[in-house]
Amino acid sequence: MKQWEPSQKTRLTLKQLGFSQANVRNRLQRYRDVDDHPDDQGFLCLFAGSLVPDNSYYQLLHQAAQLPLLWQPERDLCKYLHRAGFAADAISHYRDLFVIGVREEGRVVANPDTEFRRYCQSRPKRLASPIHDEWQPNRDTLQRLVQHNISIAFSLSLVPEFILYWKDVGRVESNWQPVFLKRALTYAIAQKGYSEECAHIDNGLPERTGSSESFAESQVA
Repeated sequence: MKQWEPSQKTRLTLKQLGFSQANVRNRLQRYRDVDDHPDDQGFLCLFAGSLVPDNSYYQLLHQAAQLPLLWQPERDLCKYLHRAGFAADAISHYRDLFVIGVREEGRVVANPDTEFRRYCQSRPKRLASPIHDEWQPNRDTLQRLVQHNISIAFSLSLVPEFILYWKDVGRVESNWQPVFLKRALTYAIAQKGYSEECAHIDNGLPERTGSSESFAESQVA
């Protein structure tokens, strides 16, 4: 298996800073021994770490090893994040925040893809946004409501008022499903005196006696 080699750009950077080929070879062998996923930034980081901070080359190397503004995660990482449920706009937004944050902190990132994966995993899979006119509760939300003896028909009948209310409020959410779940339960209780003894709610579409105003009141309850 061919051993990793630094790019021509990295070799040229080190040469311009006055490092000899012998310096590069010695540190290259050491870097291969200690890093399972070698890359140019990690290699430059090794050089920077070998110098004292007041060395004239230290800052130049540190800057050379910084994450480029145009850095992009590897395609395989993007596929992994998509499979994990991250929306494309969320990945793109987090990339911008990640790059800006790393550069502002002045950090040298030896393996940006690994750090970016962790960065994304600590954040919502979708960006917060207003509710849209076509929003619908998903199957999991409806099944959870059925488990509380609330019929699918009744749950779906709440959707138009739910959308209208939150559009008027202007709230943004990264996931509207738990919001609807909570509000559907609250509305069922308010409208039908829902309790463990009221299992008949699941037997069909309950009679609607409230207005949009009563629904709005249940939202802020």
